[in-house]
Amino acid sequence: MTPAQQEAKRLILSFYEIAENKYPPNKAMVFAKQASLLCVDEMIKVCPYNDYEKRWDSIEQIREPEMYFMSYWQQVKTEIENYKQ
Repeated sequence: MTPAQQEAKRLILSFYEIAENKYPPNKAMVFAKQASLLCVDEMIKVCPYNDYEKRWDSIEQIREPEMYFMSYWQQVKTEIENYKQ
């Protein structure tokens, strides 16, 4: 299991634990996946690397970490979308 798959599963199961007492299992899983996707979208959106022009002296200082950060969370998002229990 890749790190992105592990993170996707961790997020989904965390939200599933919250929802399982309130919803039937199938709806709890839908809730868990939706909440997980919202979290990942927020991680991507508020990433300090997205605003590198205001926070860094040059794009070269941040280009590599930005690509890794964004790539990782995009992979997590894909894994959440494809997650099957």
